[in-house]
Amino acid sequence: MWSIPILGFAGLFALPRRKMSTIPALFFATTVIATAIVLARTGTGVNHFLDLQVAALIVFAAWLFGDATREGNFGLALLAFVTLFALSPLVWSLRHEGSFGNLDVGYSRGFRDALQFLGKQDKPILSGNPMVPILAGQRPYLLDGLLFTLIATKNPSFAQPMSDAIRQRRFAATVLGDES
Repeated sequence: MWSIPILGFAGLFALPRRKMSTIPALFFATTVIATAIVLARTGTGVNHFLDLQVAALIVFAAWLFGDATREGNFGLALLAFVTLFALSPLVWSLRHEGSFGNLDVGYSRGFRDALQFLGKQDKPILSGNPMVPILAGQRPYLLDGLLFTLIATKNPSFAQPMSDAIRQRRFAATVLGDES
């Protein structure tokens, strides 16, 4: 989870000072701040790292394909590119169903245990973390439980359809737990 943001910080610090005000550098810096603010709130989960990872790849690519190749650091840029290329088997295994094996990809053992226990379901799975239904081959019914709660607190009618669905037993299961 931290490897891509670390690449982003490496790319940011490798940029020359005159490039610190470019869009990729500013985007990464503001995304770091926004992610820190979001993660400081109780109840947020790892799904909030996506923006940071995208910003990190952008700033790393700006360094890799910009200054590093133009300023004589071609060997370093090539090493960085080869490192990214070496990570491609990990990316491939994450994209292909059933190839997780013993690889810990950031999802708790509880997720895998819950999915194994539930088996194939025709009804949707309600989960506080959208990765549970996604890993089960379903569309998530709830994307962000914290945001849902915040909106429902200010507007109770917003939560009514969810309450009705739970009372009418429209879900195969409700999966709650630690989202880390």
